[in-house]
Amino acid sequence: MPGYIDYIRLIFFQSHRDTTISLHPGVTAITGESDVGKSSVVRAIKWVMTNRPKGLGYCSDFADGPTEVHIALTAGPLIKRIRSKDINRYEIHIGDDKPKVFDTVKFDVPKPVLALLNLADYNVRGQHDGPYLVADRRPAVARTLNNLVGAGAADEAVRLSNIEIQTVGQAVAQLGIKVERKDLAIAGFQGAGDLVEGVELVKGLVDEYHRLGSRTIALSRGLERALELQEVLSLDADLIQGARALLDRLDEMIKEHEALRRWGSKLSVLAIQGQQASDYLEVAESKLAWAKGEATKIIDATGDCPICDNKLGDTGRERLMGWIFK
Repeated sequence: MPGYIDYIRLIFFQSHRDTTISLHPGVTAITGESDVGKSSVVRAIKWVMTNRPKGLGYCSDFADGPTEVHIALTAGPLIKRIRSKDINRYEIHIGDDKPKVFDTVKFDVPKPVLALLNLADYNVRGQHDGPYLVADRRPAVARTLNNLVGAGAADEAVRLSNIEIQTVGQAVAQLGIKVERKDLAIAGFQGAGDLVEGVELVKGLVDEYHRLGSRTIALSRGLERALELQEVLSLDADLIQGARALLDRLDEMIKEHEALRRWGSKLSVLAIQGQQASDYLEVAESKLAWAKGEATKIIDATGDCPICDNKLGDTGRERLMGWIFK
């Protein structure tokens, strides 16, 4: 077993000059402000996994040496990805042994490196990647779940065993035909020498028959084990049913998310319109207050009605002022 990742070291990788991050056996949380290099840790792991992007895109501008990413595993091996203008390679260090060096070719990652990492795309997700399984279509999700529980392994083992048993059966049938032909040939032998030769041929055919019979027994046992595995996996029907229910719930969540997004857009438009109406109302109230003030000044200064220009008595003035400030 390669084990888990023990620590990651980034040297001249993007904003990191020389950073080592030890991972907890359980969950490790990396926190910090924006643009301090948190996402670079995930990019570094994916860079070692995929050798992408090609070139010097991840090399720091301030680097005075090659860019390196070290991934140490709890089981002992240390994987190094090293890149500069003149260097482009992977290294595997195990104990005090001489490191194994692999020069990269295009986007290829050395198979021993992939075997030690033992990581798939779904094991490493960036902040801009879609939610795991939720962003995938239902057939892709179903295939992923089948691979996780090994539902297809038993069916494939049974299929291959049946093919092998059928092949052996055909060979046994052909051998039986050969035995019959040799029996007929022996029946026609006249001399003792010919008889002995025929007996030896029959013995050889019988030995071959027994060898094929032993192979058939072994294959039958393998088929029984495959069927037992299939039976065990069939006990996980509740798990598969639960996974299907999860898929249905995921579909519902996606639809609810789309509905909320549409309502959010409508609410945003209504909020903008409400703000505009509030602004218009504030302007109108300001103008109304100004008009009331001007009317009051005219009445106080002249004692005339601003509508009919007639003189106002005390009673008329009180009524007009009450109407204006109503």
